Amino acid sequence: MKYRTIFAALLLGTLAVPVLGQQPFIPYQSRPAISPWFEMFRKDAGPLPNYLQYVRPRQQLQGALQQQRVNQSELQSHIRGLTGQLESLQSAGVQVPTGTGSTFMNHSHYYPNMRAAAGRRR
Repeated sequence: MKYRTIFAALLLGTLAVPVLGQQPFIPYQSRPAISPWFEMFRKDAGPLPNYLQYVRPRQQLQGALQQQRVNQSELQSHIRGLTGQLESLQSAGVQVPTGTGSTFMNHSHYYPNMRAAAGRRR
């Protein structure tokens, strides 16, 4: 009986602790799975040394992808801010400006000479 209570206590203790397992692999999310320096040992014949042909371009790609992730997160935060401003204006009942005034079936911006011709006809 004593072992059952100990086992039940251990089982409940392990269920109460959050399980931290292996994170899923997302390509190009952080660092590469294999070091680009392993490319130095390739036997492919090429016009450039292996560093300039394989290692350096991959490092530049990783740097460019990291910069794009930073830019994307900045843009997302900016968009979230603008969305919040828009929602606050809409909830306050303020008419949000849409730019220039519009009218139904107004195509004068497509045919700029039509205004002058219509004025001459009258």
